[in-house]
Amino acid sequence: MRNQSGEEGFALPSVLMLMLILTLLAMSVLLLQHLRRMQAVMDVARVRADLAAQSGIARALSEPSAGKGIQTYEFADSSVAVVRTRPWGLLTLAESEGRASRAHASRTALLGASPPECYRYALTFANPSRQLILTGSATIAGDLALGSMGAAVGTLPGEQQPRQLPVTGSVHRGAASFLPPFESRAMGAAFASFDGFLGGQLPASGSGNSAIHTEDLTLIVDSVETAFMQGNIRITQRLIRREHPLEVYVQGDLDIVSGAAIEGLVAIYVTGSARVSCGARCENIVLMCSGSATIDSGVVMRGQVIAPSISVGPDAKLLYPSVLCSREVAGVRSARKINLLRRSRTEGMVILLRNRCGNASMDIVTVDREATVFGAIHAEGTVTLDGRVEGTALFEDLFFFQAPTSYHGWMRSGRIDRSALPEGFAVPPALSPGKGEVMLWF
Repeated sequence: MRNQSGEEGFALPSVLMLMLILTLLAMSVLLLQHLRRMQAVMDVARVRADLAAQSGIARALSEPSAGKGIQTYEFADSSVAVVRTRPWGLLTLAESEGRASRAHASRTALLGASPPECYRYALTFANPSRQLILTGSATIAGDLALGSMGAAVGTLPGEQQPRQLPVTGSVHRGAASFLPPFESRAMGAAFASFDGFLGGQLPASGSGNSAIHTEDLTLIVDSVETAFMQGNIRITQRLIRREHPLEVYVQGDLDIVSGAAIEGLVAIYVTGSARVSCGARCENIVLMCSGSATIDSGVVMRGQVIAPSISVGPDAKLLYPSVLCSREVAGVRSARKINLLRRSRTEGMVILLRNRCGNASMDIVTVDREATVFGAIHAEGTVTLDGRVEGTALFEDLFFFQAPTSYHGWMRSGRIDRSALPEGFAVPPALSPGKGEVMLWF
């Protein structure tokens, strides 16, 4: 009787406890499923945002613009891309933010354009008053577009004369009356900030972030888009920008010394001369100056170097998609020159822009016998081509001096191989209004 009375009412709490445990277990399973579902939804949203960012850049490629601009694109899955484009040297920088639900993703790319039709030739010699003369070890693999004078084999003292025209391809006589021009509005936008700086105008920050005056690059935080430096500057630190572009304006000369590293979205504008020393690391930078630009021997870098006079030292290597561009600078009297010295390799574009005023007789691109250009030489002027071009060459005159005579229209040891250039090669947007191309993803 005592045992029975002690166990009275025990079944109900046991049942309630079991129900509570089962309820908690069911709620845990439901919560876990809900969290997994939410995680899957966020993963899908992140993928949609990333695809929207990429698609926004693809849409921007179909709508080229020479200036700055912000475009918003909406897609069928309700995702949105906001794309900001701006000139970045001679190329175009596109920053795209994709949005889908509460997910965000960003993509940054360097944009170019498909080459114009004449880039299918190995050589475009656009000089109606000169004949192309090939002698010595000069060879061309690919088609030729020439002026009305055509091509011939020449005899040069000390060089072996070819038995026949050393060209593997067709010769199109009269097909080259001029070089494809660079679009003036796009070129003006590319140089506007630098030319304004040379004229004494200090640029403002592009999107409301702070602009600072400093002598130490380590003080530049990510929120800064514009920095001003004065004096002869030696960069010894690391400066890396992955997302937000940085423009550095230097009033003086610049030396990027051994051990320094400048990577990502950094553009440096220099009123004087600039040098990249051996041992320095430069990746995807824009270096623009009004004096001479020197790439020391052994330097390996990727970027755009724009100056009246450019020298690439022995064994230096500029990786694709690099650009070397010689241009005249208002108020600066100096010859335009690009010297590619022995065993150097330039991957991308070598550009000599036309001199709008004054005597252009000293403006020239010189390619040493052991130097290589992988891509294109586009010279609105004269070229001494003794080295190798793995791609295409376009210019208005050839020249070399062998005492006591100057030879115009002659090529004695240069080699051009159009078949070595891959299909995906792209040029600055100012050169071609055609289809846009992504040259580099950041």
